[in-house]
Formats: sequence, structure tokens, C-alpha cells
Amino acid sequence: MTIKTGNANVDFTNKLVELENSDYPYDFTVLSWTLWDNSPLDADVPFVVKAWNEKYAYPKVIISGGHEIMSMIEEKYGKQLPVVTGDYTEYWTDGIRTAAGLTSKNRTAKERLVQAETVWSLLADGKKASRFDEGWRYILLGSEHTWCFENPTEPYFQDAIWKVKQSYFHEAENRSQDMMAESLAPITDKSDGALGPKEGLSNGGIAVINTHTWMHDGIIALSKAENLKGNKVLDSNGEEVLSQRLSTGELLFLATGVPALSSCHYRVVEGDCLLTGDCKVDSGSLENEFLKLHIDSKTGKIGFVDKKTVMIMWAMMELILSLGFLRMKTNPWQIW
Repeated sequence: MTIKTGNANVDFTNKLVELENSDYPYDFTVLSWTLWDNSPLDADVPFVVKAWNEKYAYPKVIISGGHEIMSMIEEKYGKQLPVVTGDYTEYWTDGIRTAAGLTSKNRTAKERLVQAETVWSLLADGKKASRFDEGWRYILLGSEHTWCFENPTEPYFQDAIWKVKQSYFHEAENRSQDMMAESLAPITDKSDGALGPKEGLSNGGIAVINTHTWMHDGIIALSKAENLKGNKVLDSNGEEVLSQRLSTGELLFLATGVPALSSCHYRVVEGDCLLTGDCKVDSGSLENEFLKLHIDSKTGKIGFVDKKTVMIMWAMMELILSLGFLRMKTNPWQIW
């Protein structure tokens, strides 16, 4: 979108005179013509620049972007530029750090809404709900660069706009959760407004939905409230899969070969897992056919690794990826 202001032909020569009189060491200056914050482009600028360059031999006016400007500065003056260290963040974007918790929530809400839209397209009847658009609107308002930080002598004004900014993050989180629940409603007890059977939400089984466009494996975590029946998990063919009860009460199991944009069904039943994997767990160590990993019992940090084969690097990579998958707050696996 552009507008024509009719006012782009401004006199900037006084600024050049000021720079020259102050012993400005460079042969360029950068002037911004952005009208006001988040405004459209002024369609008059190209014509004014063209007219200036045709009328005057010097200085030349060039329409440019940040990348071109910084590349020119680096090429011509990179070796003589002074070095400055410390915080040089402008006050209006400082909230990215000072409100990092809300920024993290917003990113989680964004990932959740992406997953909810995919699940909606797989399960729901009819067109996508317009409420998704409202969810995205609040996510964008939260991500938008301006924050509430203002003149410290006017705390009332700062507090007032801070409340508005906070509301964007909370609204985005609530809407993403609501849309995820609504997207999953056709295959959960939520479709009838129920909270599930008293034996736990997994009493009727667990649908593991793969929203990727390729077949995928993954570790599924069920909370204690979702699996009160037992420690054994069966797939849709009645075959047992690897599972483990954690000290937190969570039950983990391995879902393998879940088709792209599809799902697999699992059930938690009474009893304990009878399967054993290749990994051996001892006090303070983990071992498989590739390596033996020693863990400091006091800090939880990896102490050292014993190489067992030349596949050590591949095994370490798989381990890191698996741990990262477990720790992700949001991922493409939706568990109900």
C-alpha cells in the first residue's frame, strides 16, 4: 500500500551544512522518510529523488534499504569505525527482554495455533473458523515491536499502556488453547462437554496425531491424571509398545510410524511394560550399543562419555534430539 503526500520535496540542505560544520568525517548521511510509525510508503519519493538528481550534480540522493546502507558503510569505513560496547537497545523494544516470559508465551501460543489449524483441517467439518484469524491478530499484536516503556516521570501512562500490551499476550494464549480444544473436540470427550471418565482421560484410548507431512516417531507423555489404569500401553493391533512410568507420575510411551497427516490409536491397560530396549540404566549411567554416558548424580550434568564404536557422534546427535523433543513445551504431537 502507498500514499501520495505531495510533501516529499523537503529541504534537507540545512542538515548537510550542520554536519559539515561539525567536522562530520563521512561523505554520506542517512535520512529517513517514513512519515510516522508503521505508515505506508510515500509514492511521491521516487519522483522527488529523480528530479533532485537531474537538477543537481551533488550530493546524490539514493533510495536505499538498511542492508545496502550497512554494506556501503562496512566497505568504505569499516576499518575506521569506532568500537562501542554495551547496551544500545532503544527503549521501545526493551520489552523483548524485560517481559521475556510473555514473549515465550506468545511463541508457544503461535506454535499451538499452527497445530490447531492443522488438526482442524483434519477433523472438523466445514470451513476454518474465523476465530483463528482473531487468534493470529492477538499474536501479531503481542509480537509487534512497540512496548509500554515510556517517560519514567509519567508512570500512570506507562502502566496504562502496559496493561493493554499484556492483554494481547493473555488473549493470544487463551484463544490458542480454546481453538486447540475445539479442533480436537470431534475425537475427545470435550465434544460432549465432559471431562472424561473417572479412570482417567486415557480410558478410551489415546489418539496420537502427526501434523507433519511425513511419517514420524515420537515419545508421548501422559500426565498422571490421564493414565490411572496401569503402566502398559498397547497399539491399535493390541501389540505392546515401550513405556515407562516416571517419578513425576507421568507415563511415557514410544509411538512409531505414525503416518503423515494422520493418527495412531493407543490404550493404557493394567500391568507393567514387559519390553526392554537396548539401553541399560545403572546408577549414574546410561548405556547402549554405541556409548556409555555417565551422569553426575549431584548436578545432573553429563560427566563423560565412553566411546564404544565409531558411531559415537551419530548416537550423541540422536540422544540430543530426543532430549530436546522431550523438553519442548509445544510440538507437533497432540495428546488426549
